[in-house]
Amino acid sequence: MINTSFGALLYNSKLKTQNSRLIILAAYAMMVLLVSPQHEYPIDDDWIYAQAVRDVLHGVFNIPGWAQASQLTHALWGAGFAAIFGFSFTTLAWSMLALAAIGSLTFYAILRRLDVGVGAALLGALLLACNPILIHLDYSFMTEASFLTYTLLACYCYLRGLQEGNRWLWLGGAMSAVALLDRQFGVMIAVAALLYLLLKRQLTGRRTIAVALLPALALGGLLIWQAGQPPAEINVQTTAQMQALLHHPLEVIWEHLSRLLITLPVLGLFAPLAYRWRSRVFVAYAAILLTAVIGWYAYSGTASFDYSSGNIFDSGGFMPPVLFTFRTITIGPTWLWLAISVLAALLTAGLLAAATEATAEWWQRTARAQPLPAGGESSNPSPTGGGWERVRDINLTPVHFVYLTGLLVGLPGLLLTANFMDRYLVPLLPFLILVALRRPHYANNGSPSTRANNGSSSTRANNGSPLPNLRLKPGFRYSYLIPRYSYLIILIAFSLIAQHDYFAYAQARWDAGQWVISLRVTYTQLDGGYEWNGWWLYQQSAAQVRGKAGVHYTLISPAGPGFPPDAVIDPIWRLDITESDGYHTVRQFGYTSWLDGGQTRYVLALKKQ
Repeated sequence: MINTSFGALLYNSKLKTQNSRLIILAAYAMMVLLVSPQHEYPIDDDWIYAQAVRDVLHGVFNIPGWAQASQLTHALWGAGFAAIFGFSFTTLAWSMLALAAIGSLTFYAILRRLDVGVGAALLGALLLACNPILIHLDYSFMTEASFLTYTLLACYCYLRGLQEGNRWLWLGGAMSAVALLDRQFGVMIAVAALLYLLLKRQLTGRRTIAVALLPALALGGLLIWQAGQPPAEINVQTTAQMQALLHHPLEVIWEHLSRLLITLPVLGLFAPLAYRWRSRVFVAYAAILLTAVIGWYAYSGTASFDYSSGNIFDSGGFMPPVLFTFRTITIGPTWLWLAISVLAALLTAGLLAAATEATAEWWQRTARAQPLPAGGESSNPSPTGGGWERVRDINLTPVHFVYLTGLLVGLPGLLLTANFMDRYLVPLLPFLILVALRRPHYANNGSPSTRANNGSSSTRANNGSPLPNLRLKPGFRYSYLIPRYSYLIILIAFSLIAQHDYFAYAQARWDAGQWVISLRVTYTQLDGGYEWNGWWLYQQSAAQVRGKAGVHYTLISPAGPGFPPDAVIDPIWRLDITESDGYHTVRQFGYTSWLDGGQTRYVLALKKQ
């Protein structure tokens, strides 16, 4: 039996939930101490939402034309911080980090209420907190981070409402409304709660009102408000994508499916919790994912997750400052990336196999045999002379509501959005972690977290039946949890190093842009990249596009440049990390890459020859 101070800390049955919360908060404190959120430049799409915050501070709310999210509660949250600390991208990043900490704490509380052990619940919360995609979003002002927290808060409230009563159902409805006013898919949380109650045959009028009234009012108000707004540029692009789906469904579906298969293996690296090596289901998933990884390698010659544009782990986001040289020049031979991709595919296959087998086991448990009355016809006669009848009881528990929420909230973002982006995987992460942590290896140490109304421990499930004895040998649990806690060190190290490198690169690029502008170059003469162009030129360019009848319908399309600033930029100057044909380098702006071993990389200020 392993008996270390670390093991005693994690698995001592007397470890308080309060201590776990402090550990989660300490993880976030360590993040901001090692990589400060200080920055004064936009990240990815957050220039869109920063503009909305600035409008709210002036007493109005507008959804910028390049935004798809409803973002009202997102803008209000950021505006609250900006009203106190002043408007800046740093302030907005702090507001997201605060929400992220709340989200991780909420996820820990959900795991404990679903009888995941203390050490395993802490592991799950830290895996979510240390996810590199989510950390990147936490340091920005993107809606994915806030939406995840609102979703988890709504799940927690609904979960308690399903276990304890209508008061928490009302709170769940309120948080579902908050979530859908951040991103429209938040309405699916309330839909999941209604479906769960309907399948349980517990959907009464009072519960329906408690679950759905506030989300319905929020959704109705949002639709009425949007009906009075002018058409947005992004809607034209979305409409074109939907038309493509209608006219060429197989091509669009194949594009989304292929990107999903190429991206999916990354989930295993973020949650290495389920190993199912001897399972036939695992073998099937592994075969599919390995085929996707190796097929992509044979097709593209690369073995990383470089599959599209405008995401975090590709050539439009994290990749240039963090992984570009790492992958292709310095320490990134193709065989290394192929090996990592294969490992990720196997880990993801384990997660999917665990989810599939848990579903199959639950379905088998719903079937039972009951005796037929005497004289009844049956091929299986009973000792009493009647026979046996096979019936199925759909015995749902609150954990199934949480799973249903994950499916209804997470899958539409992957399948229905016009563009496929890796950050759309974020809503699925906590639910996949939950599936893995509900396995017996991570079970509660004989003391379920579900409480009776008097606060005492309960040893019975909600239907009154005794809970199974989930106590396992400590050594067995050590062998499952300690390697995964060790993996956390690697995960958070990569996440913070990657975030540092991104900040270093983005600062160098921002400095380069400011230097070019100081030469009396106009903003329309500089192609400074997506964030720069969006922040400085979007409103001007969108107004010009709208002022020309019909122009935006041809400009913004899947085949066109798709971004209003492209219509007004005459790129005499460019900022890039590599030289471009027809341009010469005027000045280099260096930044230090931790991932590249402290080497200096450069953003180039390029001028047309």
